Amino acid sequence: MKYICKEDFKINEILVGTKGDVLEITDAIPDENFNETIEDVKGYCDILNINTNQKYNATWFNVNCNLAVENLVRGE
Repeated sequence: MKYICKEDFKINEILVGTKGDVLEITDAIPDENFNETIEDVKGYCDILNINTNQKYNATWFNVNCNLAVENLVRGE
């Protein structure tokens, strides 16, 4: 799903997106190099900043907190 940053979006003081950036947020994909399973990554998400092409890992809790305070809005 795509979201637009209404303000700076930080996770644990790491700047993930600035105002106007489009973020694509999906369920985390297990990393075969670390023998991760779907259960291992449950509750985590992958974030791609479309504007900067930077990738981040986070928890859905972090994303939902920012949705609750309206730092992110759903995009197209």
